[in-house]
Amino acid sequence: MGYKYIDVTVCNNHYTQKDSRWGELELDGGSYIKDVGCALTCAAMIEGITPKSLYLDYDMTDELVDWSKLPTYRIVHESTSDSGLFSDLFEYAIQPSNPDIDPKPIILYGDDGKGNDNSTHFVVVSGFRGTVAVDTDGGFMYAKDPTDFSQFIINDPANNHKNLEKFLEVYTPVEDEEYRVPYKK
Repeated sequence: MGYKYIDVTVCNNHYTQKDSRWGELELDGGSYIKDVGCALTCAAMIEGITPKSLYLDYDMTDELVDWSKLPTYRIVHESTSDSGLFSDLFEYAIQPSNPDIDPKPIILYGDDGKGNDNSTHFVVVSGFRGTVAVDTDGGFMYAKDPTDFSQFIINDPANNHKNLEKFLEVYTPVEDEEYRVPYKK
């Protein structure tokens, strides 16, 4: 066994909900993508289409994303396993235990605990940059430091957070629906 630095990207799309091309689009609930469109923007990143197109072309009829209407992915809501959030994200996004499953971006859902309309937020866990233990065949076994969330790269549609550690300084994953895993339909 040895260690190796890896740089894995599983989502190259990065949109912001405040982009002038769609930020001012009024949603059916009366709000705007720029203010409440983080879930919609994350779904658009996963799909590889703009938030405006996702909203208008796929009948996203209110401020909440109807995950079942995504054109190419079905979304499975997951809770953190006994192994912990770090292990779960590493397993899904970096090294699936099932060789038939490609690494995939994960949509993470957090709450800042302030209890207002904008207390919750979604981001896409889009990659990993860090040192991992490798077996003799070169396969990833686990992260060398499974407490360093800064190794996970995120695409944050509203803030300047570039890694998961910064997101977790503000938001706590929402129990029983911390993250969403996309699977091809």
